[in-house]
Amino acid sequence: VLADAFIKLGPFLKLYASYCRNYEQALATISSCRRASLSFVDFCASAQQSAGGQSLESMLIKPVQRLTKYPLFFDDLLRSCGDGAAREKLERAAALVAEVRQRLQQNL
Repeated sequence: VLADAFIKLGPFLKLYASYCRNYEQALATISSCRRASLSFVDFCASAQQSAGGQSLESMLIKPVQRLTKYPLFFDDLLRSCGDGAAREKLERAAALVAEVRQRLQQNL
């Protein structure tokens, strides 16, 4: 079921590349807004309290980190999986994630 979800959502994983390419610019924009607007600083502080102490910047890095964790996750699953249809699907999902990560690295 997990592998099926990754295979089905595979085309959407390509959005990670766009997100990651714009990550540094997003951080720069946040920094600029913090310098320019006290109300933005107050908003971020309020949102951080609501988010269990996580800053906006720490939340924005999560998708970037996730893209590096998915291949490790699938490697672990494949090591503990036997042969058969489930393994084949896991291998397809792992290949899809690896392809997205490779495309990102080529485009950076």
